[in-house]
Amino acid sequence: MRTALSAAILTFLLATTHLVQVHTGGGTDVGAEVGAVDIPGTPGAAQVLPTPNLGKCRTVMQEVPFLYSTQLYGDALESIALVPQPQSTPGILNGLVGWGVGGHRGPGPERPLIRGLHVDTVGAYSWQPVSFPFSHPYSTSLKSVAARTNSDAWAVGYSQDALYSGQPFASHWNGAQWQEVAVPNPAPSSGFAKLNAVKFGPGGDVWASGFYVANFNQNYPRLPFMVRYDPAAGAWSAVALPAPLYDDNRPERLEFMGNDMWVVGNGNMTGDAGSHPFVLQKQGASWNYLSLPPELAVGGSYISSMSGSGSGADMWISGYTPAGNYTLQPLFFRYRSSSGSWENIALPPQAAGLFAAPVAASADGNVWMGLQVSSGKPSGMRYAPQSGTYIVMPVTPDPHNGTGITTLATSGSNVWMGGSYWDPSIHGLQSVTYRAVASLDCH
Repeated sequence: MRTALSAAILTFLLATTHLVQVHTGGGTDVGAEVGAVDIPGTPGAAQVLPTPNLGKCRTVMQEVPFLYSTQLYGDALESIALVPQPQSTPGILNGLVGWGVGGHRGPGPERPLIRGLHVDTVGAYSWQPVSFPFSHPYSTSLKSVAARTNSDAWAVGYSQDALYSGQPFASHWNGAQWQEVAVPNPAPSSGFAKLNAVKFGPGGDVWASGFYVANFNQNYPRLPFMVRYDPAAGAWSAVALPAPLYDDNRPERLEFMGNDMWVVGNGNMTGDAGSHPFVLQKQGASWNYLSLPPELAVGGSYISSMSGSGSGADMWISGYTPAGNYTLQPLFFRYRSSSGSWENIALPPQAAGLFAAPVAASADGNVWMGLQVSSGKPSGMRYAPQSGTYIVMPVTPDPHNGTGITTLATSGSNVWMGGSYWDPSIHGLQSVTYRAVASLDCH
């Protein structure tokens, strides 16, 4: 279902030892007029511009081993959260600086996957195992993690006490240990519920969203629900949501932009095989569904990821829409809160065939995206809104074929992305993470 890159562009992308800059008509960089290659398309289409050798180190996505699974069916990394840091931190960070969560896939019941991200006094990063108690005999899996400090974090997902039932799951890190905290379950005993996203609110409270079904065996319709944790009360409580837009609704991402909360997801109508995205916004006590741009209003469109900008003024959304002939057109949107308008941002050729790219805005105003090109090899990409330029960053060492990037996180100048790749030796998935660094092959 992915549109292949041309042989010339793909060869250039994988073979070049320099950065690739892509201009979208918003400005110029040093060397912008050197070797410009126009990309056929609509006016203002992206341009690929090889960066001349300016005597600087290039930025790459350096692999940091997460966990090599020897279990049959492996494990899948779902979410990374970094402890918030200032954009420029004096000295070197030391200690616990983030979390990565997901699920071990078998055999037998699914088990939570969790690692703490540590950095030592010389700046070396490593993922380390941590004790994670849970009381559910059948399955427990984690879908999202959020961190406010290195002594305050939440991980959410779902758990099962029996095969044909399931309930939302949440666990809290207090700086010394993880501890499960009960979550209101909207599903009946015959149903299933799970949390897909968790975020800290600006006041220190915690919000989580997900969906539930009344009958485990039917898995339809899926209905949205939300819960809020009050630190003063030490408990989760249900949050009333407006009526869903569709017969079937799956909230999948949760984000704050200033004091406003955003929930994005995708749904279906009975008898309609195509997905329909939605964006739900909370301002004060009021909820409202935002009107979507025409590209996302087409049946079969999908919102993959969302991130608030470091300045708190814009929201960034990635997704895709059908392009005909069983192909998908990747989409990248900016929502300007000042005008309440959407801007469709042209993507570079390296994003061709992309349909599930995570995005994360950094404190410096840039926006990062995890890519997987048609060769099956991932890369990182940074978009600079003020200049309208992209920089594509290769993965090193030689990446694993078929790596799917599922999560991306930023904190200060720290940028991480992660996902999973297929390992035939265990008939399952291996998790992998990458950190944006200046490479050692400076010129």
